[in-house]
Amino acid sequence: MKKILIISMTRMGDLLQTTPLLAGLKERYPGCRISLLVNDGFSEICKQIPFIEDLYTFDLEEFIPRLVDPSFSLVDNYHYLESLITKLKGQEYDMVINLTHSRASALITSLIGAPDTRGLTIDREGYQLIKHPWMNYFFNATQNREFNQFNLVDIHCACGDIKSGGGSLHLEVSSEAEEYSKDFLVKNGVSDSDWLVGFQAGASQVDKRWPTSSFARLGDMLTTDEYNAKVILFGSPNERVLGEEIQSEMKAPVINAIGKTDLAQLAALLKRCDLLITNDTGTMHIACAVGTRVIALFLGSVRSFETGPYGEGNLILEASIPCAPCNPHVECRNPVCKRYISPEVVLKAVELSRSLPETKSCGPGRFIEQLDDSEEYKGIRMFYTAFDGDGMLDFLPLIRRPLTKRDLLNLAYRRMWVMALDSCSGNPGQNAEDLGSIRAEAEKLANRCLSLFEVKDAEKLRHAIERDVRSLKRLVKLSATGLRLCEDLIRLSQRPVKRIDLHLARKIGRRLTGIDERIGLLGLIHRGVRPLTLMFNFGKGNLEEDQLFPLALRTSRLYRLLHRESLIMHRLITTSLRNLVRQRKQRMNIWQRNIDLLKAREPQLAEILFELKDSEIEENVRILDCRNGEKTCRLKGEDGTWITFHSTCDPRGEAEKIIRSSSLTDFQIPVIVGLGLGYTLFGLLKSLRKDRPVIVVEKSPELFRTALSLFDFRDVLSRPNIHLIVGEACDRAIHRIGKLQLKYSLRDLKVIRHAPSIRAFPRFYEPVLKRVGRLSTSSLKRQVAYPKFHGERFSILFFDSGYFLLRECIQAIKRLGHRVDLVPVLSGPFKSDEEDGRNFIEVLISKIVKVKPDFIFTVNHLGFDEDGRLTELLTSLEIPFVSWFVDSPSYILQNYESNLSPFAHIFIWEKSYIARIEDFGFENVYYLPLATDPEVFKRTSPSSVELNKYRCSISFVGNSMVDAVREWFRRFPNSEITDKLGRIALQMQKKCHSTPIERILRQIEEKHGLSVPFEDRRHRLNFESALVLKATQEYRKELLEELRPFKIRIYGDRGWMVLLDGADNIALFPRLNYYTQLPLLYNGSTVNLNATSFQMNSAVNQRVFDVAACEAFLLTDHQADMDELFEVGKEAVCYHSKEELRDLVGYYLRHQGEREKIARRARLRVVKQHTYVHRMQKIISLLRRRYREV
Repeated sequence: MKKILIISMTRMGDLLQTTPLLAGLKERYPGCRISLLVNDGFSEICKQIPFIEDLYTFDLEEFIPRLVDPSFSLVDNYHYLESLITKLKGQEYDMVINLTHSRASALITSLIGAPDTRGLTIDREGYQLIKHPWMNYFFNATQNREFNQFNLVDIHCACGDIKSGGGSLHLEVSSEAEEYSKDFLVKNGVSDSDWLVGFQAGASQVDKRWPTSSFARLGDMLTTDEYNAKVILFGSPNERVLGEEIQSEMKAPVINAIGKTDLAQLAALLKRCDLLITNDTGTMHIACAVGTRVIALFLGSVRSFETGPYGEGNLILEASIPCAPCNPHVECRNPVCKRYISPEVVLKAVELSRSLPETKSCGPGRFIEQLDDSEEYKGIRMFYTAFDGDGMLDFLPLIRRPLTKRDLLNLAYRRMWVMALDSCSGNPGQNAEDLGSIRAEAEKLANRCLSLFEVKDAEKLRHAIERDVRSLKRLVKLSATGLRLCEDLIRLSQRPVKRIDLHLARKIGRRLTGIDERIGLLGLIHRGVRPLTLMFNFGKGNLEEDQLFPLALRTSRLYRLLHRESLIMHRLITTSLRNLVRQRKQRMNIWQRNIDLLKAREPQLAEILFELKDSEIEENVRILDCRNGEKTCRLKGEDGTWITFHSTCDPRGEAEKIIRSSSLTDFQIPVIVGLGLGYTLFGLLKSLRKDRPVIVVEKSPELFRTALSLFDFRDVLSRPNIHLIVGEACDRAIHRIGKLQLKYSLRDLKVIRHAPSIRAFPRFYEPVLKRVGRLSTSSLKRQVAYPKFHGERFSILFFDSGYFLLRECIQAIKRLGHRVDLVPVLSGPFKSDEEDGRNFIEVLISKIVKVKPDFIFTVNHLGFDEDGRLTELLTSLEIPFVSWFVDSPSYILQNYESNLSPFAHIFIWEKSYIARIEDFGFENVYYLPLATDPEVFKRTSPSSVELNKYRCSISFVGNSMVDAVREWFRRFPNSEITDKLGRIALQMQKKCHSTPIERILRQIEEKHGLSVPFEDRRHRLNFESALVLKATQEYRKELLEELRPFKIRIYGDRGWMVLLDGADNIALFPRLNYYTQLPLLYNGSTVNLNATSFQMNSAVNQRVFDVAACEAFLLTDHQADMDELFEVGKEAVCYHSKEELRDLVGYYLRHQGEREKIARRARLRVVKQHTYVHRMQKIISLLRRRYREV
């Protein structure tokens, strides 16, 4: 069990901010025991913090003066600590994390002496050391606060190698406290339905407090009829005077809870609040811990990014003036920041907070609309808290302003520290110096700048940051030089002591000192690189080795870290700036790119848009800026009235609401009636698969041209299944919609209305809506809305592909008393939008209307198109369909990319394929072994003249696969790797028939490090198929060569002449007719030989059942399923090797009586359990149970 000690001896808020670290440690080290060392004054709050097994307290206020008093020696201070240290050392902690920035905590940490120490500690000589990269950053950030973009919680978690993952603070509220809260609020007239807003007017320092007069004005605004809030005041006993000031200035009544609660009761009251408006206090953190939304006012020297409210959906306000935040070491005599944050601005923040969903969490990444940079918000910064992709708290600006150099540096530093520090602290992730990953991050950084800020002149920004970029480049070179010198020093220090060149070592040391001075000077001159140089200096100060080799090794790591950090920063900034410039240019060329695509796709429409004059567009369409930076427009309707087409606040959000209310199902075709500027279409495409059809109807070409000039329609115009009906007459538009519905298998239509478009052009849109409403549910669907599997006699529609066992299945269905109809299909996969495909679907539809089948049956998925339109049609009509695979389904289904359906039922003769087919996405997959027709395969009298032609000792029926192997090996790119991989795989497969080829390839990759060099799924499946065929070919060849002493007849193709060239006693005969000649051969052969294909890992092939039905004798290789289907030894004889096969052939040629007994028993078993009637009965029973229940 891992033992961990956390030292947190500062403020209550800091203590609460350690709780995500505690939770993360519990998750990372299950069963660990966590102890917490805190200041005496915080023992009460610790009772409400989960995850703590042991609590230790210490009077820090008494001990700190002893540290600075020269009359107390280090020994005296140790004796003062001795009892505490003895207790802690006795616990034998595995890890100590010191989160307190004090010499006292450092001393305690060093005296405990845990093997894994993180944070501030003291070395053997009494110097302070900082351990762990993120703790180095934490201490560095105190001197570079303007560039720190991380919340204290996330830094704490990173020190424990914990990803916070977008969690929350943790605090338990007792039932007693909950009861107190209810009683207190009832006594003060607060009901459960009241909107309760808390005020925390106090703060630890006067300059951090928002004026009580401002709280009072805000309280009066909130208690008006418009908001109807109840206001409650919170605070400690020494803040009562603040509450009295607010009460005296407010006109409305207020509940004063200041000084009337302990911490547990305070937490319970905060939990009941709907909102807390607060300064930077511990109360703010308690509110976050109990899930109450916060509006935090950051004033004075407080930095919101460091200690802001931790959680999703909180708002932060602070002054945006040059002196804010102020220097904590300088007294501010004119706190103008308090005047900038007016009650009116805070009230606007309250409205924004109320516009969020009522749930306590808005969900990861949610973002509310940005505000205009108007005079109202002059001198104000407002942020919204959310979690980024790394699970770290992010502060998203709500007031959209121009991107500055400092903004870009801050965003780049945030990304760089995560990449660099996580990689050097051992957290898994991408290579921090990988150029590809940096480019990807720079692309994200540029997009983030564009989404959060105004980027009006990227070239100007590039010029402003040029000096910082040059400094970063200089830092990269200096750190690289320092790293090379350290490596020279490491090589020098590894020599024997007597052979170390001290003169050279001193020379290298002097050069390193010079480099360090130049690095420090860069940081002093250029503030943009100071975080990097200070981090480096912190690391140099932490060096504790006194021997040359370890000192050189640690120093080289510092140079390497500096090199990594400066390189990432340089690349992030330069690449993101290039991306910004490029993206701005791209936006200028939107219209040209859109119209070029439209020309290639719909030249007639493109020509119409080209012919439109600017004056016509300006006369009918006016572009407006939205409050969030988006665009909307006003359009002149058919009666001359100007109509606003989209929300002026958040047009995308408005479109999302329209989409959510549409209740679109998976099998409907969305018809957008009224495109507008395209917001509804863009929002819809985010939630749809790329192959999903969409129909767009737009009356105004002028409006469509405007949309193409404003937005990137490349995704829309590049999708062939998005159909634009623009500027056409009403009848023509309706006709096109009907044709498109037929193209997509008569799917239902789902209308998504754009109300302003319909108001603008009612004479066009209302007839369209009326006719589309009639088409929405197709007449075909109404005709086939019949019950399935009712009664005892069913109707089955067969896809007649001519496959050999289809006839047997049809006869079996008829013998069971059910109706059968056929529809001819193509022999391979087809495209539904080609002529043959369209003709087949039309024939099928007419047959479905006439026959009303309970289900459709096919073999090997024959009759289905590659793009899934037939599957889609049958699914929309709710007609079940069965596909019985009697060949490898993996190689067949690679041609069918969109054939998933809850109405699809896949039956497979090989169990090992079931999981693989389920991985393709099929829900209903079942095992169904092959069978035989005993009316075709039956015993023939030994005296029959017909048998004379087929009498022989041993026969084998099978293909040589020479042509097939050659063909399949052409279907993938050959290389040296595939040759080597193939040789190993063939050897392994021949040794273990039951192992699927994909598992063999995985084993080869694990053992030999060779992987299939194809990312394309089809190439991989073709490679696997070729190996299976080749293994089967070599396997059959070896078996037949083993039987050379006997006379064998082979019935197959001429490829055997190549494979068995010169083999004695082997005679080759042509292929036989399955229905008329094979039964005679099975009856005429003394021993029928079977060698199962390697595509069947456990299954039994057709020949086993057919020979048994003939009451003939069969020798077959052993397959796992044989033990389930037959009683091996009595009803079947199996061999396990070619040597055993040779012995068994000799034995059974000599023992006729035993042969005949086994053959008789085998036929009885087949007739009783393994006919096509049995298999069809199983399919029907399964479907009947399922659909009768439905």
